[in-house]
Amino acid sequence: MCIDRLSLEFALEPRPLNQFLAPATVHGFFKTSRLQMAISTLKSALLVESDSAQASAVKTYLERCDFAVDHVPDHARAFEAVSTGNYDVAIVELAGGKACDLELIQYISRNLIKTATIATTGSETSKLGALALAMGARTFLMKPFAPDDLGEYVRRAIEDNKHAEEAFRLARIREQERQSRKIVGFSVTMRSVMELVASLADAPDTTVLIKGESGTGKDLVANAIHDATFGERGPFNAVNCAAIPAELIESELFGYEKGAFTGAFQTKRGTVELSDGGTLYLDEIAEMPTGLQAKLLRFLDDKSFRRVGGSTVLKVSLRVIAATNRNVEEMVQRGAFRRDLYFRLSGFPITLPPLRERGSDALDISRYLVERFAKRHGKQIRGITPQLEQLFLAYHWPGNVRELQNLIERAVIISDQPWLDTQHVRFDGAGRPEIDGSSKQDALADISLPLGRSYLKEIAFYEKELIERAIREAGGVKTTAAKLLGISRHAFDRVLKRVDRLTGDRAAV
Repeated sequence: MCIDRLSLEFALEPRPLNQFLAPATVHGFFKTSRLQMAISTLKSALLVESDSAQASAVKTYLERCDFAVDHVPDHARAFEAVSTGNYDVAIVELAGGKACDLELIQYISRNLIKTATIATTGSETSKLGALALAMGARTFLMKPFAPDDLGEYVRRAIEDNKHAEEAFRLARIREQERQSRKIVGFSVTMRSVMELVASLADAPDTTVLIKGESGTGKDLVANAIHDATFGERGPFNAVNCAAIPAELIESELFGYEKGAFTGAFQTKRGTVELSDGGTLYLDEIAEMPTGLQAKLLRFLDDKSFRRVGGSTVLKVSLRVIAATNRNVEEMVQRGAFRRDLYFRLSGFPITLPPLRERGSDALDISRYLVERFAKRHGKQIRGITPQLEQLFLAYHWPGNVRELQNLIERAVIISDQPWLDTQHVRFDGAGRPEIDGSSKQDALADISLPLGRSYLKEIAFYEKELIERAIREAGGVKTTAAKLLGISRHAFDRVLKRVDRLTGDRAAV
């Protein structure tokens, strides 16, 4: 129901109306033909106006400017219009300060990101205009006004809205990037890793060495360290030491001066310089040429360097994170990696466990990835079946999280079912587990019939064994063990008490 008068009072000081409005006499500076050129790329407008004469004049003007105009006389029909269509601009009359008109402006600003809103009012106070701006209007006009005066306001409102839309788009991209870098896992080992990441937030100069097999998520942890320390305040730049030719990696890191070598036509800042105030991530550090290792060691000592071909000493403030999937200690022993550089890099080591050692993390990651890829590819997929969960827990995961990610995305793309099942996945790594009828039959053959025990007590012994296995894989954390079994923590506790009562022995917890 529409409220006749505004009952809300905003804590706003009365101010001259010209603080909220552009000059109303813009028609003296613009001709209609120029205004038509300025807004001729726009296609649609919604006009909410109760005065039929005013509405006719405005609609005629906008149609001459190549708009398709939908006119509605009140807010009720306006809500119907905006619920079924999107407009480049909405011109909304604030009829006597009715709250429902402000609600319409708020609805458009929140739900139609591409639509710029202009409020029109006959009120003599600035408060109503301020309320319209607070609800999302780009500007507002005082009545009466000539239709030609509307052109400049439309142009400005559309321009402001495009800037806001771009800001919204960039924010959405940043959020998608943040979600893509999200670290999922509740195993004891991963909780320990995240505790180390959090402890680095107050030590922005500490050098970190991340070790782990390929695909374990070293890039994600490096990004997490950066986000915990700098957030969006500082840059994050990565260099893959294995992907850059040995003769180019020095200039890539430290930059070069004009004329330093053939083809150096201008001075170029290196990745080190571009990372000032943030993080320099050196991936595959074990592949760095031996000759450059000494220069990197000198740089790590005081964060100063010279560009290739330059004499000026430059200094930066940043964190260096290095990562490798190689056994660097063994490389040091055989002289393939400098011992002093290794000790300098490993002041704060973080070792990432392979996925096969992370218990039920594979299932948590799978559920997260299904949701993420289903949204990306427009699929209605709820999750994975218990059979596929069993397969994931039995698999060795030689490619770690990266292999799981590729497998889930492929399964989401090819599936037309609400649940991913075993037929949707294809394992590329060695050691693919086989869960079929014959293996189940073999397992049943090993079960001996109970002798002197009741059926319920015999079942309880098997449940006890299953619970103890889940607790072991969860590192002793009962909540995680319950997730591994696919039940709630409350249900887990009830089953545990029942099993203890029937078996006469407490499960190892």
